[in-house]
Amino acid sequence: MVMFDIPESNRTGRDPIRKQLYKFGFLRIQRSVFIIPYSCQDLIDSLRDYFRLADGELYIFETKVIEGEKTLLEYFKVKSK
Repeated sequence: MVMFDIPESNRTGRDPIRKQLYKFGFLRIQRSVFIIPYSCQDLIDSLRDYFRLADGELYIFETKVIEGEKTLLEYFKVKSK
């Protein structure tokens, strides 16, 4: 799960990040919260560097349990374990 908190003053930075997350297959579950069932640390690190994001503007969370997991796995066409 990836979440970003980029100030309104940097709106021009938020929209391209959303576009990149969509491009890489993330699903938006809230305005600034995206999810994907794969490890994405390297991708997020690259986005932080490319967009020169400050600390605390782009977060990554790895979860073991998520509500609605079955529906999300079906969306991503991933078989549950």
